[in-house]
Amino acid sequence: LVFFGSHDKNLYALDLNGNLKWKFKGEAEFEFSPAVDYSTVYFSSTDKHFYALNISDGSLKWKFNAKAFIGSSPAVYDNMVYFGTFDHHLYALNAQSGDEIWKYETQDIVYSPPIIGNNMVYFGCNDQNLYALDAQSGKLRWYYTVDNEIQNKPEIYDNKIFLSCNTKSLYVLDAKTGTEIKEIKSASTITSQPVIYDGVVYLADNNNT
Repeated sequence: LVFFGSHDKNLYALDLNGNLKWKFKGEAEFEFSPAVDYSTVYFSSTDKHFYALNISDGSLKWKFNAKAFIGSSPAVYDNMVYFGTFDHHLYALNAQSGDEIWKYETQDIVYSPPIIGNNMVYFGCNDQNLYALDAQSGKLRWYYTVDNEIQNKPEIYDNKIFLSCNTKSLYVLDAKTGTEIKEIKSASTITSQPVIYDGVVYLADNNNT
């Protein structure tokens, strides 16, 4: 199935031929991409709630009131789901029940979608830090500071973190320690998040390249 949200306040599920399987009517717009595991689709709404639906029929499993605008797409890992909010937190919820397991407070808006690796959750923040937290406990493992807000999703490959933040730099960090391996300079501002395929890192900049 293909899942997507809309400003018409519906989340849609289509089969691969484009036929509607079901739709879920919410109370506000859906702006960010959902995450999916074997039986559940997870997503946020501009109504400040986070939702979990049954994949089979779109019925509501649970919803969580974040009490703040949810600013990122979620990530799912080991029966936990993670997302960032405009009240400066990254949340970790039980994926089956929607109960809060922990939340981590930063110094600014969390707009960057989280990623998971090495039993850690990595995410950027408008406080100019990339954070690495223990995925189970939320304990800070390390952070790395750059010179701009981090709103792009970081990428992980070969135990390295690749990070761009609307500057002329691509940062490559050791995923376990946060130690900088290298900073790769571009002639123009890198405007996209990194995408890695078959060992090659792809980026776009504001020079139409």
